[in-house]
Amino acid sequence: MAAGVSPDSSLPMKIVVKRTTLTPILLWAQRGLFAGAILTLGYCGFVLANTWMFQHREKQVLERTRQMRMVSSPAIGPDGLIGRLEIPRLGVSVVVVEGTEESTLRRAAGHIEGTALPGQPGNAGIAGHRDTFFRPLRNIKHDDVITLTHDESHPTDEGCDPAMAARATGQASG
Repeated sequence: MAAGVSPDSSLPMKIVVKRTTLTPILLWAQRGLFAGAILTLGYCGFVLANTWMFQHREKQVLERTRQMRMVSSPAIGPDGLIGRLEIPRLGVSVVVVEGTEESTLRRAAGHIEGTALPGQPGNAGIAGHRDTFFRPLRNIKHDDVITLTHDESHPTDEGCDPAMAARATGQASG
């Protein structure tokens, strides 16, 4: 007789497997993912609201400065304000401030330090993320008017060179 085998082999052997359900685990995973989505949307909303408020406030400061004619030559204004860059055909209107730090470029276009200020001799360098304010540059065309206004008496209008815009946006010119 083998060990553990009952002498009465006519009785069926029962194996008991404890059944666990995945429902509680899936429910907590669902709640966790939903909370993560809410936090992500909240952060995106914060960034968009922060950017809009900064742009709105700095445009008002620029307009007040222009109306008071406090700026008679190109200079860096309060909070690093340089001016406003506009490309009317593309609907681009963005405040330009001094610097190219991540926090600056998230809220405005930045003047590249070491390049000429608008209205001064030399080339002024303006930086911005291509997926935010400069996204419409993918549709820029030859002779589009780009205006960088730093005060009422010094608007600077330039025609667009498509090759330069392509280099700026990281696209091939065509």
